[in-house]
Amino acid sequence: METGRTDHLQPVIDLLIRTGNQPVRNEFQYDKDGEGVFTFKHPIDRSLLEAAFEFPESIVFSPSGTLNDTANFLKIRGGIS
Repeated sequence: METGRTDHLQPVIDLLIRTGNQPVRNEFQYDKDGEGVFTFKHPIDRSLLEAAFEFPESIVFSPSGTLNDTANFLKIRGGIS
């Protein structure tokens, strides 16, 4: 996995993988504007993540369950096959 602006999300990704969620690709995918998305096959377990991590105000969950890092233009989303 790349380093730099995504490093702080690696523990989140690692926990999701350890608890059985499978990444679609094992890396962030970037759009033309530089927004990065790490995608999992199954929905993101919000309760698991909130119990395991204390997120700063810049990292929030969307109503659809995507974890959004608004400061770094990154997302972790699930439910994509």
